[in-house]
Amino acid sequence: MTDKQTMENAVQEALRKLREGGWTISALADKLGLSNHTLYMWTKGRAVYGVEMGLLALGVLAQCQAPPRRKPGPRG
Repeated sequence: MTDKQTMENAVQEALRKLREGGWTISALADKLGLSNHTLYMWTKGRAVYGVEMGLLALGVLAQCQAPPRRKPGPRG
């Protein structure tokens, strides 16, 4: 396994843990200043651009913050 593959796997694992902890792709993307599409691609292990920074940001986020509360949707 290459270093890049190892980092990509680490990003996928960090995202999985955050999602299990209540984070949505949209909330993570907003918090990290990335597009939803970028985070989605990271979860699939494709197109992991800036993988080192992504892993660092996800790790910091996992250690520091609880997921944001969802806004109530319209009823009806």
